[in-house]
Amino acid sequence: MQLREAGNPNRTSVRGILERCLASLREGGDLPAQAREALEEKLASNAFNLVAVGQFKRGKTSVINALIGEELLPVGVVPLTSIVTVLAYGERLTIEVRYDDGRRERISRERLPEFVTETGNPRNEKRVSEVAIAYPSAWLKAGVRLVDTPGIGSVYEHNTDVAQRYLPKADAVLFLLSVEQPASQAERDYLKEVARLASRVFVLVNKADLVSEAELREALEFTRRALADVLGAGVRLFPVSARLAVEARARGSEDLLQRSGFPPFFGTLRAFLSSGKEEAFLVSVARNVLRLVAQARFERALELKAVSAPLEELEQKLQRFQARRQELLAARDEHVVIVKAEQKKLLREVVEIDLEAFEAQLVRDIAARVERQFEERRSLPARKLAETLHQQAVEEIRRRFDAWRAAEDEKVSSAFQATCERVAARLDAAVDELYRFAADLFAVPYEAIHAETLWSEDARFHYKFWEEPGSLYLLASSAVLALPRLIGDRMILRRAREAAIDAARTQSGRVRYDFQQRLERSAAAFETRMLANVATVLQGLDRALTDGAAMQRSGEAQAGPRRQSIQASLGRLERVRSGLESIAGGRTWS
Repeated sequence: MQLREAGNPNRTSVRGILERCLASLREGGDLPAQAREALEEKLASNAFNLVAVGQFKRGKTSVINALIGEELLPVGVVPLTSIVTVLAYGERLTIEVRYDDGRRERISRERLPEFVTETGNPRNEKRVSEVAIAYPSAWLKAGVRLVDTPGIGSVYEHNTDVAQRYLPKADAVLFLLSVEQPASQAERDYLKEVARLASRVFVLVNKADLVSEAELREALEFTRRALADVLGAGVRLFPVSARLAVEARARGSEDLLQRSGFPPFFGTLRAFLSSGKEEAFLVSVARNVLRLVAQARFERALELKAVSAPLEELEQKLQRFQARRQELLAARDEHVVIVKAEQKKLLREVVEIDLEAFEAQLVRDIAARVERQFEERRSLPARKLAETLHQQAVEEIRRRFDAWRAAEDEKVSSAFQATCERVAARLDAAVDELYRFAADLFAVPYEAIHAETLWSEDARFHYKFWEEPGSLYLLASSAVLALPRLIGDRMILRRAREAAIDAARTQSGRVRYDFQQRLERSAAAFETRMLANVATVLQGLDRALTDGAAMQRSGEAQAGPRRQSIQASLGRLERVRSGLESIAGGRTWS
């Protein structure tokens, strides 16, 4: 896609078109001031936001560290990033914490984890809006801002909210997947939203060093097929290892850097930033303007119909509209009940049944495994034997539950997704019906609401094995050690088997509770999103009709000038729309 100037090709630049459009909207007061000013500031600053997004534990922070060539941002095994971190160019490293209340604080590099991680700043209790880092990186020198967002889908739901709020600010996106886990339905859904908002998407498949070449090819082919319906069949995937790239920079090893897989991506990104960055930036601004313009045109057109209709006719139409509005609210409440009922049914008829069968098999297997391990290692000293049986059982239970939960997560996610899509489609139909009715009354166009599932995956589930028991319950307690070896060994075996079975059953109960909690949170989040969507639709309808009706009731002396004002606003909005559609109409993929 190439940028095309709207209108006369002899007019100045696309940037100039955007500036004039925003100036026109500012002078006419056609858009909410705060939203318009944010776009004007973005256009003037020429700051290009290259945003890293994806589910948690995909390695977004590690990729940013690989890009700048230093392990600057904190990384770890558990989900760490909880705050948006913005890296821009600076001659030297500086770190500034920006708080929700407007305060700013300079901090040292060593203190960074205190503000951007869940450990240092749990659930953002310090009320940090973002952390701004200036850093002397070649990638940043041309006006690029690298943005690290919290991973979505972890137990920390506020992290998902932060990441999704920042997404509309993205000019281009680094979308992170992991070779360890196939692209899930939740990731594909999130990518749809990313693709809708960003003009350029780079898809990186991280942790490529953890599998063989054959396994990597298989994983990439699967991922390519999984993403084809979102990005098209020709999407390019970049298999990389952020860990190897950071290590390569630290060692100064070109060979290690090549093995990391980053050079092909660096080349593509460098070419994009030198030739496509300005294009993507302006397309991003244009699309944001068009979203606001579409909303404003709808509200102005509806108000114009209301302020132009004869008063008696208008009152009748408003009564009819209010009756239909109540039907939508009743349908909304009905769908809320359906989602809650389906969520409980999914837990009862899928998770609990699957878990019961898995637990029964696991108990049989773990008991047999303990006995085999006992026979193989019974020559060990009693205490060492007990410790070995314990450790082997713990590792096996953890491994089996990890595998089961991964498969069950996908199964439950798909089922929950289907429920949400079914409910959303019904509610969309109810909204469509209201809008079709309003269209008959006021001839107002309608854009449908699209609901999204919010199945929250928490792979950072804590394994709670038995607490350290008292001395009489120890597998190799002093009482056991004092027994003859044959009797003591058999006692160790019995207790190890009982403890392993107890651990498996305890873990099963905790996994069930985990699924229950996540299903409840997901259903609540979906409900909140749907209620908000319906409220937004009704707010626009109500405001336009109420304002129009009030003006009409006040008489022609006020209604006439208001009609002229609305028509002038619609004219400006239409000129802006036609001027920007050719700019915002394309997308490029890597």
